[in-house]
Amino acid sequence: MAVKDIITHVCTTWANDIGIEYSFEPSKTIASFPYASLYFMDTYGAGWDLTNEEVGVTMTCQIDIYIDRFEPLSKLYDIDAISHATMEALGFRRISGLSYDIEAAGYKRMTCRYRRTYGLSDLSTGG
Repeated sequence: MAVKDIITHVCTTWANDIGIEYSFEPSKTIASFPYASLYFMDTYGAGWDLTNEEVGVTMTCQIDIYIDRFEPLSKLYDIDAISHATMEALGFRRISGLSYDIEAAGYKRMTCRYRRTYGLSDLSTGG
């Protein structure tokens, strides 16, 4: 399995499960709430590229969840529970978060990061 196939599988699965508006890049302007973004930050490995079969790679992604500032904080946690269950089912482990803040732009945001190492057995079976 190539890195691009891993990213496509993770993004597609997460998007199907999250059930709200989303993107796969850091968001600067939020058009509607609730909203979430998932994007990959680091991919470590030796001599890999996006299309070749790999021996092993470690992937890190960040998930940001946004709600309107007037919504209860519990709504962030409810959305995170769905997102977290999906990421765990995909073999990722939370490595930081949950960090929460209220942005001047008028929304609440929760951020967390996940990491997973894909080894040869994961890659050959579709991981």
